[in-house]
Amino acid sequence: MRRALIIALLCMPALAAAQKAGKNNKAATPPATAPQGPPAPAPQGPAGPVAPAAPPAPSDGFHGPWKATMIADYSTCPDVKPTSTRVVSWSIAPEKSGGAVVATEKGGAKTDPKSYTGKLAADGRTLELRAGTQAGIDLVVDGPFLAGRHVAVRKGNCAVLWTVRAERPNDQPLDVGEVDPDAGAWTLDKALAGLPAGKSLFADIVTDAGTITCELFTDRAPVSVANFVGLARGLRAWKDPQTNRWVRYRAYYDGLAFHRVIPSFIVQGGDPLSRDWANPNIGTGGPGYTIPDETQNGLRFDQPGRLAMANRGPSTGTVGSQFFVNEVRTPQLDGGYTVFGQCGPIDAIKAVARVPASAQTNKPDMPLVMKVVIRR
Repeated sequence: MRRALIIALLCMPALAAAQKAGKNNKAATPPATAPQGPPAPAPQGPAGPVAPAAPPAPSDGFHGPWKATMIADYSTCPDVKPTSTRVVSWSIAPEKSGGAVVATEKGGAKTDPKSYTGKLAADGRTLELRAGTQAGIDLVVDGPFLAGRHVAVRKGNCAVLWTVRAERPNDQPLDVGEVDPDAGAWTLDKALAGLPAGKSLFADIVTDAGTITCELFTDRAPVSVANFVGLARGLRAWKDPQTNRWVRYRAYYDGLAFHRVIPSFIVQGGDPLSRDWANPNIGTGGPGYTIPDETQNGLRFDQPGRLAMANRGPSTGTVGSQFFVNEVRTPQLDGGYTVFGQCGPIDAIKAVARVPASAQTNKPDMPLVMKVVIRR
């Protein structure tokens, strides 16, 4: 008995050391995805309940209806009585198999409705439709529009050419697949396509609390401006978090909310998750891709109204779609975030910063929804 007791006493330090080592070697819990944006000073703003406001999920594909204006060219058909313009309606929907689409045209002629079958070309912008050998359409997506040539064969070699201009509903984007079609190929020229010529470029961020107008610095931060403008105009493809599909031709920022408001500091928005105000991950979302920092462009937070891209830390490769505007000078942010515009008036920025919000999360009690308009 005495020998057993001595052995037990000798073993106790080793056992204690092993238990301590075991505790220290427990697997660490991976951290949750961090929200984007500059670190805030002491939380400010009155606390209040958060009310959910979830808009409907966007549709995909070429789902209609569309309102199309078709202007006829009878120059090759001298014997046909000219009709300058006709308005038709389009219903374009995915076929059940093979990735094809079916378009049904109604209005304007006795032979309507016409049906066309076809597919989306590899460029992601051209819809190729054919109805046998007698008629066909090549429609090229141009922003929120379809534009192209409708060819209707008449007698002999005579063909009437219809110029097509069809408007897409704003809430119905084009599904472009499971892979980012613009990866590594998005440019400022593509983002500005279709805008009138001009030296200055502006973004109006319209909210119920006022409109914040920002001049965009195309020469100092071309990558950030191309990204912001392309998303705002619906030209740059982005990954819909509700479907995990890449979509185009839906204005990305329209319907999103300012999810972070801190008086005397910043207002922040641009997270697609803010479409569902009850989503607990608001602040962590993005467009499905990232862009590089442009923090070496010489622009600083030396004045109120600086428009900048948010991230999860300098040089972390986490810049996507979230942006913020500072209400006061914030030199502590210099070098950490890309400045790409200058905004005002300051009263509108202050109004957004002072909507009722949680003192803990700086999230507004109710979603302050935005619409972003790009103009010259």
